[in-house]
Amino acid sequence: MDSPLKRISRQRLGYAAYHWGIFTSPKTSAARSCYSYDVTDGAHPDPVTRVDHNPERNWFFRVRPNVDSMLTSHLLGSMIGKVPNELAHAKIQTHLESIPLPRQGVLPEKLCPLDKQGPAIPKLQQKGLGEQSDIDRFMPDSLAFAD
Repeated sequence: MDSPLKRISRQRLGYAAYHWGIFTSPKTSAARSCYSYDVTDGAHPDPVTRVDHNPERNWFFRVRPNVDSMLTSHLLGSMIGKVPNELAHAKIQTHLESIPLPRQGVLPEKLCPLDKQGPAIPKLQQKGLGEQSDIDRFMPDSLAFAD
């Protein structure tokens, strides 16, 4: 259901209205063979005590190995390129972790480095860690699906 508040948020924030990440999957994906990379300023609860390790809501990088693509409910499914088969996920992670994250309270406010305007995908492409692709080609369809 479309609400006026949602429309205003999308108009004001554009692509930043949604949480973007990078999801890698082998060509023939077996259960738990995928990786998910994203940054967030959300809560980071301890798995045992549930104490929030991010009460200041600072941005931090997350990597989730061994993700089952068939059980992921947050994936829109847009493919923007291919990662070389022989590439180790640690190399992708190293390059993504080297991108500066936004800082709370610093102006001008920076957006998530993994979204459309962020540096993550071009940096991976420049390092040969993903094929050249036109992000602008798939973004409108992804946004329409998410809306």
